[in-house]
Amino acid sequence: MTIVMVDDDIIFLNKLNSLFAQDDSCTVLASATSGEKAMALVKEHAPDLLIADIEMPKPNGLELLREIKRLKLRTEVLILSNYSSFDYVRTAMLEGALDYILKDQLNAFSFRKKMREITERVSKNKANRTNRTVFSQYMKQRLLLSCAEGCIPEEPETSLLIEEQEFCRGFHTVARLQLVDAPTLQARGEPFLRQILNTIQNIFQIVGNGICTYAHGGSFLLLLQGTGHAGRAAMIAEAQKVLLLIKSNLMKIYGLESFCTSELFCDEVRSLSRYDRLCLKRMDDTLLPGMGEHSGETYRFPFGEELKLVAALYRSDLDDVSLLLEKIFRGAASCGVRGVMESAMELYKFSIHCLEEIHAGQGDLRPAMEFPRLNGRPLTDAMQQYFLSLFRWLAGLRHEEKTGVYSVHIAEAIDYVRKNYARDLSIEVLADHLHLSSVYFSHLFKSETGVAFSSYLAQHRIAVAKDLLKNTGYSLMEITRKVGFQNYNYFIQVFKKTVGVTPLRYRLTQTGHKGPLEEPES
Repeated sequence: MTIVMVDDDIIFLNKLNSLFAQDDSCTVLASATSGEKAMALVKEHAPDLLIADIEMPKPNGLELLREIKRLKLRTEVLILSNYSSFDYVRTAMLEGALDYILKDQLNAFSFRKKMREITERVSKNKANRTNRTVFSQYMKQRLLLSCAEGCIPEEPETSLLIEEQEFCRGFHTVARLQLVDAPTLQARGEPFLRQILNTIQNIFQIVGNGICTYAHGGSFLLLLQGTGHAGRAAMIAEAQKVLLLIKSNLMKIYGLESFCTSELFCDEVRSLSRYDRLCLKRMDDTLLPGMGEHSGETYRFPFGEELKLVAALYRSDLDDVSLLLEKIFRGAASCGVRGVMESAMELYKFSIHCLEEIHAGQGDLRPAMEFPRLNGRPLTDAMQQYFLSLFRWLAGLRHEEKTGVYSVHIAEAIDYVRKNYARDLSIEVLADHLHLSSVYFSHLFKSETGVAFSSYLAQHRIAVAKDLLKNTGYSLMEITRKVGFQNYNYFIQVFKKTVGVTPLRYRLTQTGHKGPLEEPES
């Protein structure tokens, strides 16, 4: 076994050297009197064991131990100390020290006995590393999900995998990250999910050790490794900082709103399911306030309601659609956020099916609707708003498909809007153009399209603005004028209400720009 030693007490270093001179199984490669020099020696020689004093000029023994673990070096660390404080011992062992030995208890006999034990443990650890499978990120993600579900597979590699740095015993924070816009995640599919997972893992590589996997319904499960030397409050604050960084990056890069709950624990990762349930309960309380206790049952989508939705859409009866959506999400909320998200996934599939029927197999809902921001509302309210808007849009498509064309007056009105949206348009202008009363035109337009004329005009202008933001270099002020808005601030207000984000943020997310997302002052 090869060894590097560090202690600012030269007399004690000489004592160790004399003891090792009597042990043929160990080779002292070098010794140092400062932590900085010792770290350089470890990097240079890659010894099997570093013997370090706990108290010496920075970095001290514990800081050396943390740095070796951070760099994922293969060197084991044995801590020597004059201090028998339980806090020192506990911190050293939680950080991954091989052992903690008091200097005043060392003599020739106890030293030889202890070094035989250490040599056996180091040799065993080396053999495990040599024979160990290189565990893929997928295997780690699968184990994390199994731990959360409380059904850890009894496989030979499981015990080795739990010894990996992400899972080894110590302080951890388990967290749940819930994407509000689960339909977008479903629509964009597996490649988009992998992009999100890669983004989160990249953040972990920069700010700390952790692992993330996708669970279900827009919910991600995260495990962050804590630092045992910090107090509980400091570790909680550190985890919150990492989670906030993840949330802000998901918003900046992908335009996705998300919520996080977390729980700090010091236990085997096999016990993770207990703490994950606390996170899920907090998520339910955060996104479904005032809903009371949830049943805890597995959610089952009421497919009988789907038939009623079909009938309501066939009649273009949006009042019935609204009532059905309220009933569906009220039932889903009894099973918590997971129930609401699974209900949303089923409704999205149903919407795709409706669109494919209308367009003969061609179905893509992504350009149709932007998911609304919660802004303090319960998740069920946002879901109902989203799907009511989506079904209103589908009802309008179906009406157009069924009749082939709108009535002469409405067809001419729509054509007029498409050609003149940049002008100052209103119900009165269109009614005068069609030689109709404004009251009759307003009623006729809503009955045929399913939306009020003002809403249709705003949606059309915003759709043109989105295209200009993605595909041109026009400034926001120029786009405001080109799509028919007379007031720049009002344009931003309507765009954000319709799309869910400001025009500049929309442009940056669509073009992949990752810089600061601030709206310029008017």
